[in-house]
Amino acid sequence: MKHGIICPIPFLKEFATKSNFHLILPHLVKTHPEYKAFYKECSEKGDFVLLDNSIFELGYSLDKRELLEIAEDVHASEVVAPEVWHNKKETIKLVEDFIQYHQKQKSNIRILAMATGETEAEIIESFFYYNTHPNIDSLGLPFTLDYEITGVSNNVKSLTLRRVLNRWSLVEKICAYANASSQTIKPTHLMGLSDALELQRYKGVRYYWVRSNDSSTAFVHGVNEVYYTDKGLPGEKIKQKLDFDGYNNYELTISQKSCIHYNIDKILSWI
Repeated sequence: MKHGIICPIPFLKEFATKSNFHLILPHLVKTHPEYKAFYKECSEKGDFVLLDNSIFELGYSLDKRELLEIAEDVHASEVVAPEVWHNKKETIKLVEDFIQYHQKQKSNIRILAMATGETEAEIIESFFYYNTHPNIDSLGLPFTLDYEITGVSNNVKSLTLRRVLNRWSLVEKICAYANASSQTIKPTHLMGLSDALELQRYKGVRYYWVRSNDSSTAFVHGVNEVYYTDKGLPGEKIKQKLDFDGYNNYELTISQKSCIHYNIDKILSWI
């Protein structure tokens, strides 16, 4: 498995380069020339660059034209098709529309479709719809799984742990369904992390299809000098969306840098 390290723009060279897999945000490519230049260079040297659709940051996906144009511009390896959060039917419509546009433009960039829905069952249905789709190359699974599953997460008060347990449950049920239906699962990206402890589970041939993951957790917790332990985070995840512009005039302390590097190395040791 590959892990993409998300961090503020001023620290890309120091931290993001510790991996050759990157998830990048199209709205930042549009507005920050230095961000665009960095990841375009990563693409050109052979790194895998996955262009997201920015729904987590903006609350909506960029449209098909902008996404594909930006993907071509930065020489992205793969692009996440537009989606509607927690809405299986509307997301399928957007994905099918994106495929038609992608074909019309004769693009060679791989397409990743996000499995989504309001329940675990809907997400699994969505996942296998795309898994058998001839024009989808890769799949994505969200981490914002806040529902309760009886016997899994229904009595878990910690949102951090609930999200870990729910994605573990989702992955196991995908494995079981694929085995029962004799399906080979397409390469899958796990969007974000609640606690990087989750990644320890995905070693072994059973999880051959779990290709990659991305997160800002190493930086966000590191800048707050929260060290990962062998059992994951020492407490609840810090609820903080990464401010890509908030560190332009910020100099990290030696202890902050040390903690960020430690967290990155700890996470990379688990994959």
